[in-house]
Amino acid sequence: MIQYLGDLAYKAVCEIVDENCSFDYTQGYRKVLRRRSFGTAVPLARRILIAIVYAAASNIPIVEFTYSYVRAWLGRLVLHPPTTHSLREMHLLRPLPLSASGDSPRPTPASAEERRLEAPGLRSSAAPATSATVNCLSFGQFLESCGVAVHGDSLRFMSELRISETANVQLLQQQVTSLADTQSSADERYARAKADNAVLQARVHMLDEQIREIECRCEERLAEEQRRCREAVARAERDRDVQLAALAERLAAAEADASDLKQEVGRLRGVAETLRSNAETAARAHREAQEQASELAAQLAATRDAERREREAAAAANELLAAAKRELEKLRTVPPPPPDPRLDELRRELTLLRTQNKTLTEAQEELQAQILTRGVEEGRSLLDGVSGPLLPNSLAHELSQMSDDQLQKALKEQQDVNVQLRNYIDGILLAIVENYPQLLEVKYQKRPTDTKS
Repeated sequence: MIQYLGDLAYKAVCEIVDENCSFDYTQGYRKVLRRRSFGTAVPLARRILIAIVYAAASNIPIVEFTYSYVRAWLGRLVLHPPTTHSLREMHLLRPLPLSASGDSPRPTPASAEERRLEAPGLRSSAAPATSATVNCLSFGQFLESCGVAVHGDSLRFMSELRISETANVQLLQQQVTSLADTQSSADERYARAKADNAVLQARVHMLDEQIREIECRCEERLAEEQRRCREAVARAERDRDVQLAALAERLAAAEADASDLKQEVGRLRGVAETLRSNAETAARAHREAQEQASELAAQLAATRDAERREREAAAAANELLAAAKRELEKLRTVPPPPPDPRLDELRRELTLLRTQNKTLTEAQEELQAQILTRGVEEGRSLLDGVSGPLLPNSLAHELSQMSDDQLQKALKEQQDVNVQLRNYIDGILLAIVENYPQLLEVKYQKRPTDTKS
């Protein structure tokens, strides 16, 4: 019955203070009262308790005592709340009961006790009936101070509360018995700890003696090691003196060698400078020789190109001559035609062409010989600067008198002139082929005749 009324009281408090929290018998009451101020939660809890007691005194059946009924009673009651000091004097709260393990409750400070004063009715209703915390006499004084009349039925309710107090006394006796058992077990543990402490003290004394013995042995070993170290240091100093003397002798010899090497280095530097200048001169001469060789190679390539063109022309002339021979053989096989008045003229012209062809062949041979001779002379003149003294009219002399920039400029100008000359010759040949191809045909027709003659 008390638990049911406590549930209704808690739900009413949650509804009035507009607190959306879960319904928990053990933690919900503390949770909601801690979130609200003391001035709001205490009047609500007090009004709910008075409503519950008044309803019980009016013989209201348990079925009719619902949540809406409690809400109605809360709206009708108008109370004058007592102060915190008056609540403490009336002993409306008691310490929490012992836990299930039998340990004694911890003392609660005054501030925590005042915080528990916020909702004594709710906490008593949430606990079981055997652990109710409201004193019936104090609760009657509390109702009288609030201006609510107490009827005969309420006295019966208080007598029931006395019975619950008797049950609480029995519970306390059981807890005292459990505390005595706990104390005896604690004494046994203390005795065991004392015996263990004595054993540990004996071990400590034994370890102290062992430590003293170890320290004595360590001091003896330390003295022996110090003696050995002093002897080793003395030997090391003697060895060091011997090594220093040997190193001093080696240093003197090395200094003498260093002075000799310095003189040799000075002499070798002079030789190196001379060799470097000779190498630079040789490199310069080598570059000049390479440039001359490249120019000679270019001239030789041009000469070979001209000779190749002449050979091609000679081959073409030979082909024309062979064709003329074949034509002549055909003409010989054909019966001679009647004498033509132009035949004598053609014969004279043929004789003249043969003479001209012979003359041109001789001139070509002479020109080839002159070209070869001039090439050899030019090569000799170019090599005069390498094999002997420079001639004043040789190419090597001219190249030695010119700087690198002048040589590059002259070479570039010569290359430009060669390109222009080659383009000019190609243009002339193309013009002849396009406009006067008969010139080449006449030339090729005359050459076979001269060859035949």
